[in-house]
Amino acid sequence: MTTNVNDPRVLTHPYQVKSYEAGPDETISPAVLCRRFQHVATCHADRHGFGYHDLIRLRRAWVLARLYMQIECLPAIDEPMTISTWPSGHDRLTASREFLIHDAKSAIPVRATSSWVTIDMDTRRPVSPAELIPDDAIPDISPAAKFPTRAIPRLKQGDIGFTTTAHGFDLDINNHVNNVRLVEWALEAVPEELRNSRNCTALDVQFRAECPLGEEVLSEYAIQKPEQGIIVVLHSLKSRTSDRELVRMKTWWTAQ
Repeated sequence: MTTNVNDPRVLTHPYQVKSYEAGPDETISPAVLCRRFQHVATCHADRHGFGYHDLIRLRRAWVLARLYMQIECLPAIDEPMTISTWPSGHDRLTASREFLIHDAKSAIPVRATSSWVTIDMDTRRPVSPAELIPDDAIPDISPAAKFPTRAIPRLKQGDIGFTTTAHGFDLDINNHVNNVRLVEWALEAVPEELRNSRNCTALDVQFRAECPLGEEVLSEYAIQKPEQGIIVVLHSLKSRTSDRELVRMKTWWTAQ
């Protein structure tokens, strides 16, 4: 395999951080990166015949199951960059997709890998993505990143960050809370002193259940023992309405 993103099956999308996307430090958050990744993934799938409009005719939809990103530095306001994405394979129930961000100097400040499922919109059950993505649509390119573990550890007991309720503006076209909003809720639980003194340098998130309108959500976290000077935080979003775990997440934080 190669790392050549000039393959025509790779979509490379120009992007510049907008002022309304940046925080007080003039950089975007990992949640904003999730949103941009979703956008370019949608554009790529639409161009190659397995996007939203193609699937809606089959009463199916793409759902992000897991995303892992490595962050050297977060893009800053007005900084020009490109985001490249491509499908990297599929098995019985999941399809994988890669992401690379290149800055103006061709360095790679962010890389990510992801796993997606297709669901039947009537039964809400997963169906095989193999018939949707032809083999010739998958370029022979090395993965941008690899999931660090087979599964994200479950948070057995944590501190309560905050509680919230799923409102109408939180919903996406699949009629459940958009996964970017879920990542935001999980990150919001991190204590302010940690967020202000350290940078999030990696994020691994698994979306485990849908969050419908009106769901009461509890955001919990637990700070783990440092790993080589890196603080690790386990996160969990749980439904207070149904007692289901909605999101399981792990983040890594290094000193600024």
